[in-house]
Parts: sequence; structure tokens; C-alpha cells
Amino acid sequence: MVGSLVVVLPTKHEGGSLLFRHGGREFSFDSANAINTEGVPQAPFVAFYSDVEHEVSAVTAGYRVTLTYNLHLVKPDSSIAKEPAPSALYETGLTDICENLKGVLSSVLGSPTFLPNGGLIGFGLMYKYPVTPGTDLSAIEHYLKGADVAFAQVCDDLSLSFELKAIYTDDESPNTWALVDEFPNLEGCSTIEEEDGGGILGYLDQSGYNVQRVFDSFRQQSCKEYPEAQPIFWLRRPTGENKFETAYIHYGNDATLDYAYGDVCLVAHVHKKNWRVQKS
Repeated sequence: MVGSLVVVLPTKHEGGSLLFRHGGREFSFDSANAINTEGVPQAPFVAFYSDVEHEVSAVTAGYRVTLTYNLHLVKPDSSIAKEPAPSALYETGLTDICENLKGVLSSVLGSPTFLPNGGLIGFGLMYKYPVTPGTDLSAIEHYLKGADVAFAQVCDDLSLSFELKAIYTDDESPNTWALVDEFPNLEGCSTIEEEDGGGILGYLDQSGYNVQRVFDSFRQQSCKEYPEAQPIFWLRRPTGENKFETAYIHYGNDATLDYAYGDVCLVAHVHKKNWRVQKS
């Protein structure tokens, strides 16, 4: 299930507005006014993703009658949906987002001072996706929504290869991060020691995970702690929408239960200045 569809039947009522909250913003859908447009009864509807917080305000008069449907994502070649058929409204909205984002990225990439030796562009995801220990993050690419899919589309248009990564913050160096291909499964793990491995990030380094260190290109020019680290420019910082908590045994003076917190982001690879190729 990726979302819900609410159809409001044309029964007169007052109040009962649908309130939505996402990304620090609030939206309202006034069904009482929407059912009567230019004197003609209507059955308005609204659809929203499942990770959007929502509530219904009190109905103060009349009756508010709705039909609510769960929306599920199916593969285009399934028996339910032979071909993808996005609505014209969706396509128009996505096009507008892509064009604006493409203009910004094209301008940034054209600057001679922007990541002259190459690096990464990071984009924190705006929507929540199903992730568990060992989830193949590359599979989520097929389920991206809204601005998330727009960033991926623009990267493709600009010939920027991109991928989804799990990201962990280095507590001792707040402007550096570790990127890995999956959330590690720490069940039964008893080898994370502060003095020997630097906590969870040290464990990832020592346990065969493909760890890529990055540092904030906006705040520093290099990373002394990790000379091999690459600069990352955050177009949108990690949002916490896909924050993932993993419990493990931490060994310091005593063995205690601790937690590693990761998130998911999209990263695009930027080549050195003289190797950059963009589609027209």
C-alpha cells in the first residue's frame, strides 16, 4: 500500500476538512465547499501517500459521507495493470518539478568552483519507504515518489549516475558521514567496541561493508581524518523520513545496549570538471 484515495459524496455538511502534514507544512482540503462547485453537486476526491500525516476536523452540521480506498503499487506487466498510465495532472506536476530542479543543477554544475575535482551531490528523501536490515536499496528506486523521483529523473537527464545509500553520521566528526549499500543487520553482533573500532562506523569498516566516507563540501575543503573521503554537496540534507534504528551490544567499560541510527539518501556522482558531460 502506497497511499489512500478518499472520495467525498455530495451530502451537505459543514466542517470535516481533511488536514495533511508533511515536511513541516500543513495543507487543508475543504470538502464542504468542494462538493458544490458553481451550484452543481460534485463528488470531490483527494489522494495522498501513506506516510503523510492526516486527520479530519469535526463535522459541525450535516453528514460527511466518504468512500476510502487503499492504493497499492503493482508492476505494469501484472494481471492488474498491463501498462503504466500516470495521470496527465501527475505528469504535468512532475515535469514542472523536474524543469525547476534541472535548471538549478545545470547552473551549479556549470560553475568552475563547484566540486572541481569531482564528488557527490546528496539528496535527502522526502518520503518514507519500506526498509529492513539487508534491504537492497537499489530496489527502492522503482518506488520513488514526488520530488524523490524528480531528482532521479533530473540526474538521468544530466547524465549523472546516481544510487540510493544508507547514511550514518560520524559522532566525532559531525560534518562527515559514512555511506553504505544497505542497512547492516547487527542481530547477535557482539564485536562493536569503542576503543578498538570507533563504534558502529568502525564496525562497518571492519566487517566487509562497502563503506564510502564523505564530508560536507560547503563546510570544509578536505577531511584529515579520512584522506580518501569525497566531498558531498547537499542539495537536500538527510530528512530523517527513513530513519532506521539498529540495536547492538556496545563494549566500553561495560557491555551496554546501544543503537545505530541510519537514514536513506540519493547520491549523484559528479566527475572532474574536464570530464563532465551533460545532455542538452
